[in-house]
Amino acid sequence: MANLESVSLEAAFATLDSVPYNGDDQLDLMVSETTLPYRELAWLNWIEEVEAIIGKSADGDQVEDGYSIDGFYALWERGLTPAMAIEEVKHVKF
Repeated sequence: MANLESVSLEAAFATLDSVPYNGDDQLDLMVSETTLPYRELAWLNWIEEVEAIIGKSADGDQVEDGYSIDGFYALWERGLTPAMAIEEVKHVKF
């Protein structure tokens, strides 16, 4: 199975769409155990882009570093793009 970095949403949904469904509870269980919910996947893709831009982990200490994963999550929930989120913490020297 490919890792998250190499799977686009379109590819993930296309793969799911290609699996024939016959009302099998086992298939429902398999799909639920092997796929991430759209929201979780969207967050992971977003924070990966933030980390690619800043060149390091986004998991800093809010007080000490001026940014944190929770802070970035709040910015993502507000609908900011990764670039906009980084602007919000522009006082930080990455």
